[in-house]
Amino acid sequence: FDFGIQRYFFLKQQRMSHEDIKNEFKQSEGDPHMKGHRRQLAQEILNEEPVPAREINVEDADVLLVNPTHFAVGLYYRPDETPLPRLLFKACDEEARALIEEAQRKKRPVIRFIWLTRTLWRTTREGAYVPRETLNAVAHVYRLLRELEDHYLDEVIEIREE
Repeated sequence: FDFGIQRYFFLKQQRMSHEDIKNEFKQSEGDPHMKGHRRQLAQEILNEEPVPAREINVEDADVLLVNPTHFAVGLYYRPDETPLPRLLFKACDEEARALIEEAQRKKRPVIRFIWLTRTLWRTTREGAYVPRETLNAVAHVYRLLRELEDHYLDEVIEIREE
């Protein structure tokens, strides 16, 4: 009989309190309030209206990304206006070649980054934010833009995939 009572008290002592359970859940799953806040921000970004389709103006883009001559995508980013870089326009074949020539004439940076250009062309609609899987590459492009000097703007700059 004494063994049963001692076993009962031992097992009761080993149980986690309600507070311990909550703390362990927060540590393993993250704070529910923060998760809710992140989910709400993501939902707001997804629900934003994309920029309506309009005539392509190379001067609106910060940079023109190209895949030698077949694809071209224009990116736009202003931290105070957009939370992430946005794909302004995309073009292929003749239209892409014309955009490359126009960008060079107007001294807009043209960067040959084959993987990023193809990925944005396939996965992103005009006016939408760049997808998460391309953010590091896009950040690399914007870092490069900050370091560029004006005399490089009349040539195509190439970024090789590593």
